[in-house]
Amino acid sequence: MISPRAGRPWLILHRASDSAAALGRGRAAAADYLELDVWLEGSRVALRHDPLLIPGFPWLTRRRVLPLPRLRRFWLDGVGLEGRVFLDLKYARPELVDRCVSALRSAGGLADATASTPIWAQLDYLARLAPEIDRFYSIGRGDAGTAAWRRYEERVETGRACRCIGNPRRRSGWACCVITACARFATRSTISMGGWRWWRPVRVV
Repeated sequence: MISPRAGRPWLILHRASDSAAALGRGRAAAADYLELDVWLEGSRVALRHDPLLIPGFPWLTRRRVLPLPRLRRFWLDGVGLEGRVFLDLKYARPELVDRCVSALRSAGGLADATASTPIWAQLDYLARLAPEIDRFYSIGRGDAGTAAWRRYEERVETGRACRCIGNPRRRSGWACCVITACARFATRSTISMGGWRWWRPVRVV
C-alpha cells in the first residue's frame, strides 16, 4: 500500500465505528485509515456512529434514544487497536483526548494515528500531549463552515494552524483530496462515487 504521505489521496473508511463487524471489515480492507467516532462516556471512550437510515439522505437518520446496554457498547480501549485509526473527536472535554491517547499508547498505535475535530482547544491539547499524532481541523458546511474557514485562516496567518479537512463547496483549487467510504460496504470490489453519502471529497491543507 502506498503511503498517504506520498502525495495521493487518502482512502479513509468512514463509519468504521458502527460495530465490531464494521471495524473487522475495515481492517481487512486496503484503506489507509479507519474512521472512528469517539465519545466520552464516564471514564471510558465509546465508539459509536449514528447510522444512516437511507444512504444519500442525511436528514433521515436513526438515532438512539436510549444508550445501548453496557455489555453491548463498543469501547476504544477494548478493540485491540493496531494503528491506522482516524479518530473523530466528538466531545469537548480534554478528558476525551487523555483517554484516547492512553488507549493508543497502550496499543502502540500513536505514530500511525490521526485525529480531527472542529474544536481548536482539543487539537491544541492533543498537540501538547501527543505531538506524533497527525491533527486536522474539521470544517463543515453552511454558515458554520464559512465561519470555521475564517478561524482557520486566522490561525494560518499567526502560524498556529495544523492541516484541515473541509467541504469542497467552500472554494476551489484543491491541494489534495481525502475520499471516505462507508465501512458497511467495505467488501464491495468497486464503489461508484455517484453522489452517495459515504464518498465525500474534502480539502486537505
